[in-house]
Amino acid sequence: MILIALPACGKKAEPVITIPKPQNSSVEHLKIGIELRAVSISEMQEGTGNPGGAHFLQTDSDGRLTRMRTLEPLEHLVRIKDKGSALDTVRLRTLPALAESWPPHPFEFEVLSQKEVKTLPSYGVDSYEKFDSALSSNSNPSGSYGVLSPAAYIEGKFTPPVVKENADGFVITRWIITEDVSGQLKVQKIQEDLASTGKYKRTILKNLAAPKLAGTTWGLPAKK
Repeated sequence: MILIALPACGKKAEPVITIPKPQNSSVEHLKIGIELRAVSISEMQEGTGNPGGAHFLQTDSDGRLTRMRTLEPLEHLVRIKDKGSALDTVRLRTLPALAESWPPHPFEFEVLSQKEVKTLPSYGVDSYEKFDSALSSNSNPSGSYGVLSPAAYIEGKFTPPVVKENADGFVITRWIITEDVSGQLKVQKIQEDLASTGKYKRTILKNLAAPKLAGTTWGLPAKK
């Protein structure tokens, strides 16, 4: 379970994510660049001690648990102050290491070059960092979880995410790989409007069939 915990009321401290480890092991803490208001975000696994239990993200606001299927539940529960934390926030939805914690239909991953994987947030979790680091290896197949070889990335004419500020907060433009209702792989250029209050809106700017690229096989996790 991953828990984002609030600092004590009245104290100026950055929120931390607490990762309870199995019994007889220590607890890690990490910083995240968004300010939370009376809410925690958890990565849970259904069924105590059940390795096959489903993972999911949920918010806990004053004892009210909401299972996250999109980023919308964060509205009014967070305050996002800068471009970096805005990008980290939307990447919660597309981080390969969190694939099992979101609804499997559809899967969504940011399209990245292997060279850009190092820009993904690990939220301080060693296993996330290792998972993402493995995707950046030249030995990893191009297309796995949306991560392309540098040559395929250029051939596909993809571009890194762009984050701009506006009066309400931030506008993030980036490419993702996903699937439609029939299971066909699509690449989408999306615009994400993320207010400083956490209000989230997505606009699809381009919706294309996943292109055939040299040495690349687009790969998403198997459906359960």
